[in-house]
Amino acid sequence: DIMAATEVTIQLDSIIEIFITESATLIPQVSGGTGSYSYLWSPPDFLSCTTCDITTASPLFDMEYVLLVIDENGCTDVAVVDIIVREELFIPNSFTPNGDGTNDTFSAVSRLVQNYEMLIFNRWGELIYETDKIDAGWNGFHNGKECQQGVYVYKISVKFWSGKAKEYIGQVNLLR
Repeated sequence: DIMAATEVTIQLDSIIEIFITESATLIPQVSGGTGSYSYLWSPPDFLSCTTCDITTASPLFDMEYVLLVIDENGCTDVAVVDIIVREELFIPNSFTPNGDGTNDTFSAVSRLVQNYEMLIFNRWGELIYETDKIDAGWNGFHNGKECQQGVYVYKISVKFWSGKAKEYIGQVNLLR
């Protein structure tokens, strides 16, 4: 009896989301075909291995990778995976500057920022705090005096390591 060769098939996640500075492990499930497989990932940019079955991708921006699998008879299949790279900035909506060591300052949180500027305004539009350091949060004081409990407006300008710039404008609640 002559057995008909089965087609080579690849199953691979089509979209994977990561945060910038993180990696995605690409694990294809390959079946069918004859004998052992050869693998070719492309483009090679930000990949740990281009000829391995499993590889790690660490792109700095959105990338599309193509996997070509070839069996011993030259039968092939192709799979595509899109890696979406997210750049995130977490901005809390309130803080409690009461000296208890928890949530005492207001600032954005991110590991991905190259340049940063935060401005805080009171309800009359007066600038009451500014910093260019992401880890230097506002402590709820202005000119050495406690600011009243209430809503304040922030304007945060960032430049991510990828080069993208973004501006965030919103409100923060100072709770006493």
